[in-house]
Amino acid sequence: MDYTIKFKPAFATLFVTLQPGEAIVAEPGAMVSMDAGVTMTTMITWKSLLLGLLGGESIFFNVFKNTARLPQTIVFSTANLGDIVCVDIDNRGLCVQAGGFIACTPAVEVGLQWAGWASFFGGEGLFRLRLRGRGKAFLGCFGGVLERVIPGVFVVDTGHLVAYDPDTKIKIRWAGSWIGSLKSGEGLVMELIGRGKIYLQSRSEDGLVRFLRPKL
Repeated sequence: MDYTIKFKPAFATLFVTLQPGEAIVAEPGAMVSMDAGVTMTTMITWKSLLLGLLGGESIFFNVFKNTARLPQTIVFSTANLGDIVCVDIDNRGLCVQAGGFIACTPAVEVGLQWAGWASFFGGEGLFRLRLRGRGKAFLGCFGGVLERVIPGVFVVDTGHLVAYDPDTKIKIRWAGSWIGSLKSGEGLVMELIGRGKIYLQSRSEDGLVRFLRPKL
């Protein structure tokens, strides 16, 4: 499988070229176009039912397979205006926020992980998608994407965390004193504890809503 990501960073679009017999799994609605030699099937499993009930994701996944004798190309995009990043998944796995997953190679397993009450009160939900296995996954974000390794403790504004190492601990606290946090507009932040890799988005949907609300 070959891929390229074009129109970065604001309108990132994923182009995947499958060799004969290769396949890729994607979330519903992500496909923009595909060559005629690609066939699509929709699958649902008990894990995807849990993803829908607890993870805020679709209960369906689309599987695109090259059934032709020549390479075939599929184009994917994300609903958000922003970037797309390719990450290598191993057995350690990666936790992904709802709406961040676009597609993955078939050997990557999509499941759920308990995110904790801190994540819930931070507006991130009780459960996160957990990707594990061996392969590649493509994640979408709102705005640009920032990749870094936590130096022990790291603070992130709520709504900006896209993906993180499964062993990362999350706490919710005020940005400063509770009065200062409310007056400054920063409010609650997420304190990430660990030394794993994280992916952040430079914009947040909540921030966009706050910007648009007085104008509507």
